[in-house]
This record gives sequence, structure tokens and C-alpha cells, in this order.
Amino acid sequence: MMILNVTVEGSPGPVGTLVKLRASVEDTIKLVVDKYSKEGRSPQLGRDNVSFLDLHHSHFSLENKQVQSSNPTNKCI
Repeated sequence: MMILNVTVEGSPGPVGTLVKLRASVEDTIKLVVDKYSKEGRSPQLGRDNVSFLDLHHSHFSLENKQVQSSNPTNKCI
């Protein structure tokens, strides 16, 4: 397991989520959207819209690996 901090555009701060190593991008997005909704954050995200969401590597990350999020079955790590 790893802690993944995801910032949703327009939200005041990152969502911290525990994600299994080798989780798919799609599964990771679903976990983040669920936690985001449970915390009552805005703008509201619907779980029905997860296919329209992507993960992008932070510009501030020290990692050189890029997450290719165009394919939802790709792994996060």
C-alpha cells in the first residue's frame, strides 16, 4: 500500500488516499473520487464520470517516471 495525494482542480487541497501497489489508473481514480465525495468537497464529482477523469504526474514531483493515464488499465506505480 502507498499513500497517494491527488489534487483535484478547483479543490482547496489534495486528497490523501491509500492505494495498492500496482493499482490501475481507473481503480485509483475511483478511490480518490469516493474519498473526495465522502469528505463533502467541491466542486462535486460524480462517480459516473470517472471515465472522463485522468491522473497527471505532478510538475513538482522528484520522480522522472510519467503516468500514462490515457489507458485506464495502466498501473500507477
